[in-house]
Order: sequence, then structure tokens, then C-alpha cells
Amino acid sequence: MALRDSEKSYGWASIALHWAGAVLVIAMFVIGQQMEELRGPERREILMLHISIGLIALPLLFVRVFWRFGNGKPKPMTSHPILDRVAALVLYLMLVAILVAIISGPLAQWSAGRPLGFFGVFEIPSPIGQVAWLEDAMEEVHDFAAHALIPLFALHIVGVVKHLVVDRDGTFARMIRPYRA
Repeated sequence: MALRDSEKSYGWASIALHWAGAVLVIAMFVIGQQMEELRGPERREILMLHISIGLIALPLLFVRVFWRFGNGKPKPMTSHPILDRVAALVLYLMLVAILVAIISGPLAQWSAGRPLGFFGVFEIPSPIGQVAWLEDAMEEVHDFAAHALIPLFALHIVGVVKHLVVDRDGTFARMIRPYRA
């Protein structure tokens, strides 16, 4: 069983981190968008859900980001150097946006003097207390990072469709299971 990535294929670790991270990021984004429309108790409830999922996602996404930066990735299967560079840039910008979001989210909560609650089971108290300017800054940074994911995700999906429909080169299959020689 190939856990690590090779020159030809993603390993199980990358595949699992990719799909779990994708599901969690999409869930948090959708929940975060709903939060913008709500006020009062409904907003607090959905914020608690967003934070709780974020606490699940945080360690996984940290591992995902640092795994990708530290482990490298398989060589592209195409012969389009410019498109390969664009794809790599989109991937790395997505990872940076995710990293910024998972750092700024908790900092926004903590700098508001609020703990990070996990489904009402436990809380992680603020280590910094209330710092209004930091809260405002971190909310802006968090919002920017989350919304930066929209065009990056769209470009990522365009690339996936291109590989599936136009190139039919097996690139998508590498993200489903490791390549067997």
C-alpha cells in the first residue's frame, strides 16, 4: 500500500487528506455563507457549528498543507508546461488561502475574547483576551481568504474537467487511488 507520493502517483495519505480537506473546507464555506445572512441566536448556533467543524478541520488541514509543501507531488501527466505551472500555482494559492483561513478564524474568535467551542462539549479559552483591532483585522483576513478560495476552486474544477474530458490522461484517477505499476 503506497502511503507516500511517488513520481507517478499520489499516495493514500495525500488522497485521504485531499478529499477529507475538500469536504471540510466546502462545508465550512457553505456554513460561513449562511452565517452572513443570520442574526441573533440562529447566527450563534451556525457560528458554533462552523467553529466546531473548524476544530475538526484545523489539525487535518495543517497536516494537508504541510504534507503537500513538504512531500512534493507527482510529475504532471501533460506536456503543457504553462498549464502545469498555472495548475501548480492554483494549488499552492488554495493551500495558502486555507492556511490563512485556519489561522485567522480562531484568532478572530479569541481576539473577541470568545472561546472556541466544540459542539457544546468543551471550549478552548482565549489565550489573548479581547483585542478589538486584532478581531477586526482577523475577521477581514478570514473573509478574504475564504472568498479567495472561490475563483481558485473554480479554476481547480476547470482543470479537473479538462483532464477528465479533454486530455483523458489519468490525472484524476491518481487522486482516487495510487497508481500501480
